[in-house]
Amino acid sequence: MPKLLYISNGAYETGGYNHEQFLSKTLAQSENLSYQEIRFRKQFKGPMQWVILFCKAFFSSKADVIVTVSRLAWPVYLRTIFSNTKILLVLHNHDENDGKRPIFYQLLNAFLDRAPKKRGPRFRLVCISDYWKNYFNQKFALEKQSLVFPNFFDIEKLIFFRGIAKKSPGLIHLGQWSDKIDKKSYLILMHALKQKGYAFYFSSNQEKSHPNFPISYFEHQEAFHKQMAMAHATVVMNRVNEGWPRLVHESMLLGTPVITLNKGGIEPLVKMGNGYLVDSIEEILQVLITDLKPIDYDALEKYSTNNTHLFLKPFQQFIHD
Repeated sequence: MPKLLYISNGAYETGGYNHEQFLSKTLAQSENLSYQEIRFRKQFKGPMQWVILFCKAFFSSKADVIVTVSRLAWPVYLRTIFSNTKILLVLHNHDENDGKRPIFYQLLNAFLDRAPKKRGPRFRLVCISDYWKNYFNQKFALEKQSLVFPNFFDIEKLIFFRGIAKKSPGLIHLGQWSDKIDKKSYLILMHALKQKGYAFYFSSNQEKSHPNFPISYFEHQEAFHKQMAMAHATVVMNRVNEGWPRLVHESMLLGTPVITLNKGGIEPLVKMGNGYLVDSIEEILQVLITDLKPIDYDALEKYSTNNTHLFLKPFQQFIHD
């Protein structure tokens, strides 16, 4: 039986992992492929560890179809260079100022400049939105080899929490705690919110603590969704260009408006949900004291897990060709 392999690395189950896994499982099921998942969960830091990760990925890359991620692109490609294996490389964003070592983007850019042309019909780049598809098309001329597979959601579950939540006008959700956030801007915002009597929190699915930031740990997704549905608004200020953040989409589906800095792939998502794109902390504070606009649920709810078939056709064609 033909096999689809999803191979990735990361210590935690992030939004990106959920997206990649859902794509892989859904595609394998739709094409009657056996499914295998390999995830290297150790944190590989430093040159020697990178070599170890490269070798692990290289020797594990055996399948008819492989779904993989940026960090493993080269070993997967080199392992399958003389085979008919088809590669789906998932990229959620691309920001060379996001704090990664320069060699990361040097290797990734070299891959995107060369490998798709060499691989031809056996390679596809998977983007999370049209925004990023257009970006990669312009930067790397991948128009004929890029596909879109967005985040999908269990809409009924989110509607349930939206229906039962009792709004707390004084509670502000500050988004998910991560290294991507703009800590300096958040410190200024939190000071202003505190003066105005607001309570606020960051959410996390990992037990974290920080002397200057209030981080709430949610062991179960249901508790995370319920709390976010209760908040007056979600404010997101990241220092990197985001892909299509699940948390932002979920927040609006839960009935909690989103206010965010106008940056990267988050822009079309927030516009779609009738949220707020701002340029300063002063604008955020001004929005919070106004009557918030109604959320466009119809636009957001088309990304239901029931609609995945609408996006799968080009992936199925890729496997058949």
